[in-house]
Amino acid sequence: MELLIHITSWIFLLLLSLIPFLFLQSSLKRNSLRFKFWIYFIFTLIVGSVIIFSFAYYVHLSNDFLLTHYGYNDDGLTISERFIDVSTNNNEVVENLLISQSGIGWPLKAVFGIIFYMPYIVITYLFYQIYSKNRSKINSL
Repeated sequence: MELLIHITSWIFLLLLSLIPFLFLQSSLKRNSLRFKFWIYFIFTLIVGSVIIFSFAYYVHLSNDFLLTHYGYNDDGLTISERFIDVSTNNNEVVENLLISQSGIGWPLKAVFGIIFYMPYIVITYLFYQIYSKNRSKINSL
């Protein structure tokens, strides 16, 4: 169960890291585009934001699913009622899941993720520009 959740999380992260490269390879090779950087930045930010919000919600949903899978009763009034169906082997796992869910909610985590994703978009564009200039110099020799 946890393996499937981790694989899906890695797929989300792989998509987030590949989107800027895929967009650079597909659309910015055309020389007819004006304002290349802004088109690239806005499109990548929109697609990345959708994936980041989906990923943040997926993490929240998968944690809820794992808690019910381990037998945690969210409707219990006391701690003993909540942990009554959890086996002793899984107590630590359930406590770690509860700690990971406390604090800020998934929408705010997604907003922070978008803020941290913006520099990655810019750095990817700069590296692509440096790479394309160096490649054109090598080809001209």
